[in-house]
Amino acid sequence: MAHDSPERHDPLPAGWWEVISQDAGLAVWELDVASGQITGNYGLESFIGLAAGSFAGTVDALLSFVHPEDAARCRARLSVDSTVAQSRSALRFRLVRPDGSIVHVQLSSSCTAQDAQGRPMRLRGSMRDVSDVVRYRDRIMAVASVVGKAHGADCLPSIARSLAAQVEAESCLVVRFRGSTCHCLAGWRNGTLTADLTWPIAGSPCEVLRSGSVVVIAEGLQASYPRWQPHPDLRPQACIAVPLCSADGQGIGALLCTFAKPLHDDPDSLRDLLAVFSHRAEAELVRQDIAADLDKAEQRLHRADKMDALGRLAGGIAHDFNNMLAGIMGASELLDARLGLDSPHHRLVRTIIQSSERAADLTRKLLSFSRKAPVQRRQVDLRTPVEEALAILERSIDRNIAVRRDFGASPAVVAGDPGLLQAMVLNLCINACDAMSRGGTLSVTIGSTPSGSEAEWNLPAGRYVQLAVTDTGVGMDEETAARIFEPFFTTKAPGAGTGLGLAAAYGTIHEHGGAVRVKTAPRRGTTILVRLPLLAVQVGDQANRLDAPSRGTGRVLLVDDEDVVRQATGELLASLGWQVVHARDGEEGVRRFAENPDGFTLAVLDSIMPRMDGLACFRGMRELRPGLPVVFCSGYTRDRTRTELPGEPHVAFVQKPFRIAELVQAIQSVRQP
Repeated sequence: MAHDSPERHDPLPAGWWEVISQDAGLAVWELDVASGQITGNYGLESFIGLAAGSFAGTVDALLSFVHPEDAARCRARLSVDSTVAQSRSALRFRLVRPDGSIVHVQLSSSCTAQDAQGRPMRLRGSMRDVSDVVRYRDRIMAVASVVGKAHGADCLPSIARSLAAQVEAESCLVVRFRGSTCHCLAGWRNGTLTADLTWPIAGSPCEVLRSGSVVVIAEGLQASYPRWQPHPDLRPQACIAVPLCSADGQGIGALLCTFAKPLHDDPDSLRDLLAVFSHRAEAELVRQDIAADLDKAEQRLHRADKMDALGRLAGGIAHDFNNMLAGIMGASELLDARLGLDSPHHRLVRTIIQSSERAADLTRKLLSFSRKAPVQRRQVDLRTPVEEALAILERSIDRNIAVRRDFGASPAVVAGDPGLLQAMVLNLCINACDAMSRGGTLSVTIGSTPSGSEAEWNLPAGRYVQLAVTDTGVGMDEETAARIFEPFFTTKAPGAGTGLGLAAAYGTIHEHGGAVRVKTAPRRGTTILVRLPLLAVQVGDQANRLDAPSRGTGRVLLVDDEDVVRQATGELLASLGWQVVHARDGEEGVRRFAENPDGFTLAVLDSIMPRMDGLACFRGMRELRPGLPVVFCSGYTRDRTRTELPGEPHVAFVQKPFRIAELVQAIQSVRQP
């Protein structure tokens, strides 16, 4: 005996069913499970694709249109012998219409009457066309199966190609916003991969996309954007696009599909499909940015390593040159003193001395590049050495070159060596003038730098001043610009330049805690930007001044491994009244000193020697006699003696090659109480 409730037998009023079934994608029905008769059929015939009145009205008739692979599941759902019929869960299956088209159906039903055993007697249900949902899911899976296998540079082309195929688009483009222009990074156009397309953001759908909004234009695209044509072969009539955003929500690009005809598919579902894969495209753009930053960092590191290696090489060459020049200059000065001013050979000797000084200046440039030049730091308004350099420059450059200055009203105080800073500016300006063989404009400006830009320049946080040297000359390509600070690299004709001016400037900039950048392009001139740290607290000039030199008396121990240098320096000391004792290296020097520590007035030590260097020799002597005055001489200008003996009493340093007056001043300074 059936236990029926009245409300389960009473159908909805006919008017309601008519309203519900007006949508061709929905059908509602009632089923007598025992007899298999379908009653209360509203919209079922239209749903199946049958003419009105042609449906037999039975379960078997309905199942005859169900796809064979899904028929068993449908029969179980509508059977009196199965508990599946009492389930309220949705059932999806495929329905084959008489015209052969397949519809994806979602069936929902509920039991309205049961027999004494609880078996379903009457069912009420609906069928909904979910083909769009299934198609959307299948599209996602199809694109994901391709994109999921793509890595690196293949990712964006895979997204464009797969989406274009799934949405049947004329083109699918992945674009990046750069300034006021759209740049296509990857795309699929009419069956072929494409890239390198560009167009102005203004007057294109990208205006909307850049603000973070989507674009859905199902037809009439040309009316909305009459001037936009991403490619000469494209005449799009419809467009679906979603923005690509950075982590902070800013629009950085877009995923954009165009269609040659108005859309018949659901535009919103296409938009949603693009939105799903926009996140993958965003991630790829971020990966590319990170990869580009890493590549730039690696290039900077490689260049820094290269410049460091060249610096060590330059320092070693300069050391050897300075040792040779020390012998030449010392012997020349002695010869000049002995010949006298009346000698017919005086001019020849002076030529040797002057040539030695020019050669010494060359080695100083090498040492400046290698960051081994001594920096006498004091408070300097950068405007002063810059103006002094320009004053020197203006007396010697082509009259067709105009020099413009803009130093600003505020002081730009740095801690630096005025001489080295002036030479640095002079080298930069000379190089700029050489690039303007037919005349032009040299602009030199000094100004502040934007706050927070230190990281971009790989500089510590702080306040910096920027010096800009700009010319209107021939400019350089990237390969040349990357090498201009290398020693001996020059684009000038043979004999026209040493290739050391900019190398020395580079060394000075980094020795002062700064950094340098080059902006240039062929036929567009060059700008060299230099940033130096500003002084937080101004300090007074601490430069020590020496009294006039005087002759000396007593015994001096001279230790140097270079025979020529030792001989020339010994002759110089002897000419000043000293009794000189020679030693060939540090070990011999300590041994000779130990024979009579109190018998020596002074020691003159080479800094760099084999077996025992000058620093170890100095310490051995100081153990025997703590207050011994010592003068260090070195072809390097920054070695262990300078870094490990700061503030040591009665110690002085002389740079090879040196003049007699420099040596005398150093001796005088260490003998002062």
